[in-house]
Amino acid sequence: MNLKNVFTVRSLADARKVHNYSNTIKKSVVIGGGPLGLEAAYSLHTKGIEVTIIELGKRLLAAQLDQEGSEFLYDIIHKSGVNVLLGESAEEIIGDEIATAVKLSSGRIIETEMIIFSIGVRSNLDLPVASGIAVDKAVVVNERMETSVSDIYACGDVSQYNGKCIALWIPAIKKGKVAGSNAAGKELLYDDEIYPSVLNSFNTRLFSFGELIIDEKSDENKIFRYVDSDKNIYKKVFFRKDKIAGFILINDISLAQKLSLAVKEGKIYLEGLTKDLEDKTLLLDSLL
Repeated sequence: MNLKNVFTVRSLADARKVHNYSNTIKKSVVIGGGPLGLEAAYSLHTKGIEVTIIELGKRLLAAQLDQEGSEFLYDIIHKSGVNVLLGESAEEIIGDEIATAVKLSSGRIIETEMIIFSIGVRSNLDLPVASGIAVDKAVVVNERMETSVSDIYACGDVSQYNGKCIALWIPAIKKGKVAGSNAAGKELLYDDEIYPSVLNSFNTRLFSFGELIIDEKSDENKIFRYVDSDKNIYKKVFFRKDKIAGFILINDISLAQKLSLAVKEGKIYLEGLTKDLEDKTLLLDSLL
């Protein structure tokens, strides 16, 4: 279906088309509640456009936030006036030359004057499959970026290393260097890293990093939590064996750099900390 008011954003030209078309409308739908979808929704919202976000997942940013963090962000977005529908998918785009509504899997009809799809990327695996190269969610590679076929390499968004497909600029560049070096005969291994999640929308700054879901019933795991709903501040630091394993910061991200370094270095902090600590001053800063 090629409708003139249905958009995806993959380039600067696409973004300009969305910007220009949005100047003529009052109602929109964003399909996909990931970071880019939320940013698109916020941009439309700031122009005074009514926005409905349709998200298949049961909560927002499930890969970037814990359950409580997702609910906290949902409340911020909901209070801004943007409608968020969770656990829903677009079953049909209604319209002939232009889209006039979206029919959801639940049967609900959402009227709209513009639709933006922001549902992530999917690797085109036609060539590797036809070539007999092993694939999963993407082309499976080893630490040399070599595929299951000797001397054939894959890198960037189409590659899957250690079970992960990371569609980000920095790892794509690193993978390309590794693949190119090995293809040219110089041994180079890919160093798998953890990458932060960042969002700056709805007057909210979000930074999360590392392991965010930890079994609280285990004696080895501890959680430092601080929430100020009036100021929309949410801070949670996850510990495993007194080492900082990961963290979530919403709106006060002043400790992001120090905490990131602590996660990477595996340093031990706050020995004896318990998850019910209620110190409202967040004394982590003095410990890092």
